[in-house]
Amino acid sequence: MDLGLRGKFALVTGGSHGIGLATARHLAAEGCNVAVCSRSQERLDAATKELKAFGVRTLAVAADVLEPEAADRVMDVVDRDWGELQILINNVGGGGRWGKDSIEETELRVWSEVYEKNAMAAVRFTRRALPHMRRAKWGRVVTVTSRPSRSHSSRSRGICRRNSSSVRCDGCHASPARAARRSAASRSGCRYSLCCSRRWCGPR
Repeated sequence: MDLGLRGKFALVTGGSHGIGLATARHLAAEGCNVAVCSRSQERLDAATKELKAFGVRTLAVAADVLEPEAADRVMDVVDRDWGELQILINNVGGGGRWGKDSIEETELRVWSEVYEKNAMAAVRFTRRALPHMRRAKWGRVVTVTSRPSRSHSSRSRGICRRNSSSVRCDGCHASPARAARRSAASRSGCRYSLCCSRRWCGPR
């Protein structure tokens, strides 16, 4: 399937395993150059080896998004080695098993870490990626979330919530790679989308 992504440059956060790696594979199979970041250098090395088999350019940067400077460190490498970026997949997230059902019994540290990982990481990467997309007059930002972010349980309203006012949930049944092509338009000329990860469990 040709999604029209050949030759474009993409970054997948949390791209060394799971949904992130599956998305990176889809993008690479479409001829898209792919950068991935993750905490594990070992996993990054394995992911890079796999992605290079598609004949595309790859980058791998070890980073922990709980550190506020991590997004800048990753994007500095993208700027230096590529100088362009048209697709950002905000895949890093999670934390639904952290803390407890009761707000009073959950440590404040847990709230801070979950918010940093799920909300602020996406904000920081998106802020750095948008100037590239504006220059190219083409861009896609896809933020991967989970179905609890759209429900109304006590955990989803707090710890699990990964929604953002800057994106529109398409109820997407396709992979994040497909969402990179069809995401919602914004006034800046770039596009945004929210993918619910529990509706997409692997390549289709």
